[in-house]
Amino acid sequence: MAQSPTSGQTQQPPRAEVRIGDDQEEARHLSFKITAVHEKQKPSKDAPFYTKGGEWTFFDCQASSDLKVAFTVGVSTRSGTGNVPSAWGKATLIVKDREAGGRFVELFSKAFAGKMPTPVKQAHVAGLLSINTAILGDNLNREHKGGFSGERGGWTATKWFLEHDGLSGEVFFNYNLADRHGEFSEKDADYANDLVAIFTSAFRDGSRPERTPENDTNLTLIGPKIGLPRKLLARLPSHYSFTPKGRFAVYQDRETIFALSSDQADGNPFKIVHFDHSPWTLHVVDDDLNLLVQEGIPKTPGEKSSADPMRVWWVNGRTQEKNLLRGPEENLNLAEEPVSPDQRYVVFSQWQGDPRKEGRSKVLYILDRESGKASICKSNKKDLSVIGWKKNRAELRLVAISNRWQFDKKETSELYLVDPAAGTLERQANVDARLETDNPLSPDGRHRVRVGKAELIVTEVQGGKERRFAFHEEDRRFVGPECIEWVSPRYLKFNGQRLALIDVTTMKMCFPLSADGPKVGSHAYTFSPDSRWVLYQGETSDGEGLYLAPVEMPKGG
Repeated sequence: MAQSPTSGQTQQPPRAEVRIGDDQEEARHLSFKITAVHEKQKPSKDAPFYTKGGEWTFFDCQASSDLKVAFTVGVSTRSGTGNVPSAWGKATLIVKDREAGGRFVELFSKAFAGKMPTPVKQAHVAGLLSINTAILGDNLNREHKGGFSGERGGWTATKWFLEHDGLSGEVFFNYNLADRHGEFSEKDADYANDLVAIFTSAFRDGSRPERTPENDTNLTLIGPKIGLPRKLLARLPSHYSFTPKGRFAVYQDRETIFALSSDQADGNPFKIVHFDHSPWTLHVVDDDLNLLVQEGIPKTPGEKSSADPMRVWWVNGRTQEKNLLRGPEENLNLAEEPVSPDQRYVVFSQWQGDPRKEGRSKVLYILDRESGKASICKSNKKDLSVIGWKKNRAELRLVAISNRWQFDKKETSELYLVDPAAGTLERQANVDARLETDNPLSPDGRHRVRVGKAELIVTEVQGGKERRFAFHEEDRRFVGPECIEWVSPRYLKFNGQRLALIDVTTMKMCFPLSADGPKVGSHAYTFSPDSRWVLYQGETSDGEGLYLAPVEMPKGG
């Protein structure tokens, strides 16, 4: 995925995946003809939504497979000077009216195998959709299977980042003004349903009606309330969380890590540590503010890439001293649960082998902080992930799982215990590996929860009684691994397009609104372990930033 240039950094061409060459199967795409080109235009609020005088180019399009499908695209691929190519741009997609929008959406859904949302019967005037873009290449040649290479071929390759009605998606958009051809091309099949939903909302139906207890019987107005927030940072940070017992809120501001006492939420944040480069990963170890930090060392100034060499640091929260544990090394990362409960062991992972070949595998390095020695854990499984720690016969063991994210559909996940001192593996027979990852225990130990295809199943630990919650059709596209997490013994957070909490006592969902009004995506919210506070990032009338707000839980929450 492309990384946006940050303030004060040199703007570089985006790092993005582009289909290059001619040795792969062609991606799903929707081809179109360009019937007219309008140069030196600027956007307008009124139809046809552009007018003379500017650096934008608008072109009228007609689908190659259905001449009744017509639309207009506007693109801006130049910097403010008008002559210097930019790595980032803007685009706008325009349909004539609601009927034209409906035809476009239907054809797009067929081309990309996306699900059409149920029609909404309400008045809607279709118009334009504004889009942020990455410029991947200019004047390229298009291979016959969809890749791009060479030069002087006339094609401009871009990637669109669509955001609308609480949804997001990415798609390649490529065009050749000289030959009068263009195409939408698939970035990732997982975006299909959201892209279709975005276009449907913008061009056919309008925003879906607000869900209320009257039209959704699974909703309730009774639930936690979020109070007036305090703005901690006037930009969007990469990392923010609470300490394990909730005594501090910890967040990153570029190269510096700050903390704020939750008991003095109106006080001043204080600096814990500063790095030469912006941290890639931040793990808060304890309430003494000991930190484990992965720092990326950019190969190209101003860019962050997973291919950059990494350093891993242990930060003493009391002395603010940094101790380099490993690095800089390429393909080096912290494990998902990197620190043992006694803080003796730290686990790194490192990919070995050519990523383009089958033999690539992940190796775990388990560092003993007391002795300074590291054991190596290798598996015949190419991807072994650490998901926790447990006592086994009074001895500490890592809990690891293969095929953690089910990328290999043909391979079953297997659960292992790993001896941190020796790096040896012990396969766990007759144990459901999903129990450790997808059936989390509530903070009070009374309930386990798992997610089905369209429902949530809550099981009482004592007695085994099950209760079920059926997801609304609008929420089902977000259902999957780690779509829920406990925020209190009573409430689960559902990670959808807006903050949603599910009450496991009533099996009802509520949409807590922040006192400042924003409906930010649920992933943006992080609750403190005691549920007294919540951190979230987003944009409000006060601008974008990081916010800290008090939480009022219902009685018994």
